[in-house]
Amino acid sequence: WATRTVEESPSFIIAASKVMSLFCLHREWTMAELWISSQGPHASSVGSAGSGAVAASGSNGFTNSRPPGGTSSDGHDLGSLHLGSCLFRDPGVVARDAGLAAFVATARAHILSPDVGIIGRVWSSMRPDWVTGINNRQIFVRSKEASLAGLQTCFALPIAVGGRVEAVVVFYDKKHRAQDNTCLEVAMRLTWALGNAVGAKRASLLQQEQDEHASQST
Repeated sequence: WATRTVEESPSFIIAASKVMSLFCLHREWTMAELWISSQGPHASSVGSAGSGAVAASGSNGFTNSRPPGGTSSDGHDLGSLHLGSCLFRDPGVVARDAGLAAFVATARAHILSPDVGIIGRVWSSMRPDWVTGINNRQIFVRSKEASLAGLQTCFALPIAVGGRVEAVVVFYDKKHRAQDNTCLEVAMRLTWALGNAVGAKRASLLQQEQDEHASQST
């Protein structure tokens, strides 16, 4: 399924958003965010829409891959983190909920650094994390806005392609949810499959480019 989603999507961000939307719907999470590197291959295809209809332009994240530019646990430079997309289980909720609308607005204006808050920690450590009670700024940078939006629980996990983290996905809920290892495992399998599918598509496109270049040279 992940391979088909990636093949049918015009960009990495749109493919990831489809996976996030499916997870929110079936696991009943209020909303999800996708955070990407300012120096990664997806930087010029950033879009954000509460409805989940993400616009993309520039690089699609499947070609012209560059090393994500903070530092990860394996020593790679990460750069800063920007919101790539935002979506809701109920697409119309953001129009009815001023707190959620404000939460999304602050996310769009935020630039995050590695090791700062749950998102930065997941980005640099390459490990998932789950937080219940996201009202501590040391744990969650936008704790004030999360509290006003009624959000209580979140968990974040990395999306790795070729052994490097290229994005962090975060799921939020208004309910108090203790860590659910089954839920976490399902999400990890989805992001693992997504990362592998993106890597395979990049390899295929690179091979096509090399074949075309070789044919033009002969």
